[in-house]
Amino acid sequence: MAPRSDRCFPRLRRSLTVEGNGSLARTWDISIGGFSAETTFAPRTGTPIYGSIAVGKKSFRFTGQVVWTKGRDRAKPSSRFGVRFNGVENALLESLKKQLEPGSEAERDASQPDSAPDPECQALLDDLAALS
Repeated sequence: MAPRSDRCFPRLRRSLTVEGNGSLARTWDISIGGFSAETTFAPRTGTPIYGSIAVGKKSFRFTGQVVWTKGRDRAKPSSRFGVRFNGVENALLESLKKQLEPGSEAERDASQPDSAPDPECQALLDDLAALS
């Protein structure tokens, strides 16, 4: 039996500018559930994040919470962190969904199954849709 991925949604590898809580970061990847980003100093796990993600010439507002961090070390002078969306503009969600449709050119994480989300993930998706 293959190991179950802890991810609810497929990810897109995209480098986008994120402004959150007055600081800038670059996304490593993004999904309809959240994103991971790289910055000089990552916020602490549990920190609420309020900000925007720039996609081309458009900027989309979001709210979220830091769910994990990986600190700096001597080999890499940056930190990474993961954010789960609590609220995000519907236009960004729709854009991400379109890019993740079967047959799209999206670069997916190979470990992410293409099956429908489990009930817990579907509940998160429903919550996001209600907040948009």
